[in-house]
Formats: sequence, C-alpha cells, structure tokens
Amino acid sequence: MTNSMTFRLNDDTQRKLDELSERFSSRSAAVTAAIDHAWRGLRAEQLRVESATIAADPDDQAEMRAVAAEMEDISAW
Repeated sequence: MTNSMTFRLNDDTQRKLDELSERFSSRSAAVTAAIDHAWRGLRAEQLRVESATIAADPDDQAEMRAVAAEMEDISAW
C-alpha cells in the first residue's frame, strides 16, 4: 500500500531536499531515506536510554557480579 503526504517546505528545507534528491532516484526516495535515517537515530537513542537504565539497576548489577563469579569458578578448572 502506498500513502501520499502533502506538506509545505520552507526555503531552507526545500534547498536541503533538492540537495538530497540529487543523491536519490526521486524526491520521494530522498524523503523516505530521511525518515528511515531519523527513525534509526531515534531507535538508537531509545536503546541507549534502555541500556543505561538496565546497567544502573542494582538487582541487575548484582546478577552480573554473580554470573561473573560463577564464570571465574568455571574457568579455574
């Protein structure tokens, strides 16, 4: 399914889209790539926040220490 969208561009955004369009097969492809790039950046930031939250969790830290100690015991053999 293909959806269309209409929006107004200010002069600066129009210039940027024109420049992007030179690198893609169409303006549509340029906009799609830009949205994909922005989404990937957003997702990466969400994962960084989630990872930092997990890393700061005291229960998780205790579990990691317990696993590390267990691995040390195993590697001693």
